[in-house]
Order: sequence, then C-alpha cells, then structure tokens
Amino acid sequence: VGEVLCFTKFLLAGVGCLVREILTESGELVNGVLCKTGKVVHNTLELVKEVVGDALCYVHGLLEKVGCFVEELLGSIDTFLCWLFTEVSKLVGAILHGVSWIL
Repeated sequence: VGEVLCFTKFLLAGVGCLVREILTESGELVNGVLCKTGKVVHNTLELVKEVVGDALCYVHGLLEKVGCFVEELLGSIDTFLCWLFTEVSKLVGAILHGVSWIL
C-alpha cells in the first residue's frame, strides 16, 4: 500500500508539473497572439486615421476651390449686371431725351 501511495504521489506530481507546463506554454502562446493582434489592430487604426486625414485634406482643398470658383462666378455675374444696368439706363436715357426733344 505504501508503494502504491508513493507511486500515486509521484504520478500526481508528474501530472501536476505537466499541467503547469502546458498552462504556462498556453499562457505565453495566448499572450503572444494577443500582443500581435493588438499590434495589427493598432497599425490598422493608424492607417485608417492617415487615409481619413488625407481624404479630409483633399475634400477641404476641393471645397476651397469650389468656394473660389463660386466667388469668381458671383463677381462676374455682379459685373455683368452692373454693365447691363448701365447700358439699359443709357438706352432709357437716350429714348427719354429723344422723346423730350421731339415733344
């Protein structure tokens, strides 16, 4: 009975060491995987941030160009309307002057 208990104790100690070794290796493996996964996620987020930043800069530049174009267009329309008003005023003035001269 003593030998069986001694053998069982020895066997359980060996199994305990084996389980501890497996758990240690598994923990290191899981830790390594999580660390690499964290790095991949971090790098992916950095890339997304860079791409979004570049896209926002592009859109900002495009909006500035559109704003300048609209400003120039409105300035051209304003200039055209001033010219048209001046010419129509001259024409109306000439017509009224001619009518008053006739009368």
